[in-house]
Amino acid sequence: MPTSPTSHPMAREHNLQQPKSSPVQSPLTQSTKKLRIPQSLTSSQKRFSHLPVIETESSLRKKSTSPDESPFNDKKRLVDQFYELSSGTATPNAITPGTPFISRSNTMDDLKDAKGSFGFLKHAYGDDSMIGDEEHKSHMRKSVLELESEVTKRVKHRVEESGLEMHKTTTQFDGMQAEIRQIKDKVNVYVSLLKSKSATLDNDYGQLEAELAKLYSTLSVLDQYELAVETSRQKMLTSKKKLQQLTQIVEITEKQNTKERENVKVRRKWILLVTALLLLVFLLSYLF
Repeated sequence: MPTSPTSHPMAREHNLQQPKSSPVQSPLTQSTKKLRIPQSLTSSQKRFSHLPVIETESSLRKKSTSPDESPFNDKKRLVDQFYELSSGTATPNAITPGTPFISRSNTMDDLKDAKGSFGFLKHAYGDDSMIGDEEHKSHMRKSVLELESEVTKRVKHRVEESGLEMHKTTTQFDGMQAEIRQIKDKVNVYVSLLKSKSATLDNDYGQLEAELAKLYSTLSVLDQYELAVETSRQKMLTSKKKLQQLTQIVEITEKQNTKERENVKVRRKWILLVTALLLLVFLLSYLF
């Protein structure tokens, strides 16, 4: 919870009748201030420079940093501002020692004591002329009671508003919880569907694995056939090369045979011609 420099009850009286983020100035506050600190005593700033400064509306407005004047712009709740002194959480410079305060335990008892608010006046100003008047004391007690009643009313109103806001927030949370439950139900439906689909996919995957095993076996057989065909092809190519070589040999042989036959014919012709010439020469020689 953020702390506030205005922890003294009299300094916090400004926050009663204005909006949440703005300081308050009320007739009750003004009258109480006049009773506590007379105008004649506040005319000299130098004389009372040692007293705690009561922040005014303008100075408190300058401390508001929120542009929307929200109630959480470094301000305490009203109930915390009036009762924080009872737990000892006030800032050191928030109050002069001996200053009376309103808490959940003292209310008016300490104010009746001379060590309370009247003792503070005597201690602060060295002037007890204002604290000997019973009528003045009674008037101050009445003012403080009115102030306490006003604070109680404001706090009660604030609590009621907070209760309504909490009820609205609780209703919103209930709606959010209902939406979350609906979403969870939908997610559970999807999860059940996915589980059933997963079981079906597992079954299909088993069948697919069996089919794949068959295909792999078929592929292995085809690989063997492919290897056998490749071997046969290589053998066929080798046979083809040998056949081509044989064909070339046959052609060469045929050419040689043809040439040999032609040579034989030519030789026969020459033999016949030579034989005829020899016979002719023999006959001519015999005749002559």
